[in-house]
This record gives sequence, structure tokens and C-alpha cells, in this order.
Amino acid sequence: MPLPQKILWSMAMYLVSYKANVFSFFQVLGIIDQPILRERWVGLNGRKTTLNGQDISTRGCAKLSQAYLYTTSPHLFNGDAEVAFARVRDKVHPLCPRNNQIDAYKFL
Repeated sequence: MPLPQKILWSMAMYLVSYKANVFSFFQVLGIIDQPILRERWVGLNGRKTTLNGQDISTRGCAKLSQAYLYTTSPHLFNGDAEVAFARVRDKVHPLCPRNNQIDAYKFL
């Protein structure tokens, strides 16, 4: 069966390394493909993140009130984590979108 000409979904792929002796995970490679937007975000440990092959970076931010906060969903947090999230959420830029589904991952 042939694929449709226009694919309207996103795909996120991650390669994670696990160190058994210290019980920790760290991301080695992350790729987010968004065909509808013609975007490919690639993050590789030790290298600059790229968007469609061009280096990208975050902007400087001197105050928490100037920062943007992104999450897949604010409803992912419970108990103490929910309280901590709300404390940070209430201090960031008031106009920032807070529910971004897969887009939140590519901004890391």
C-alpha cells in the first residue's frame, strides 16, 4: 500500500544510553521529523542542535519572568511535582504557550 503524498504527523526518535553502574540514563541522539512543516530537528550529544541542517541555540534569559515554559501537558504532574511545576509556571513569561505536545521536546 503506497503512503499518502502528504504525511500529517510528527515522529520523535531518541537513542538513550544507560549506565548500569550508576543507574542513570542520558540522551545520546534525538530526532524529530515534522513532514507537514518540513522540519527536522536533530540533537546529538556533544554537538550543536540543528533545524534542517542549520545550527540553532537558545536565547539568553537573565530573569525567570522572561523565560518560556513548555510542556507536553501540565496534567502530567501529581503531588509534590504538580506543586513544584505550578510554582515555576507562575513565574515565567505570562504569554507563553504551555501545552505543545511533541513540540515541547524539540525545544530542549
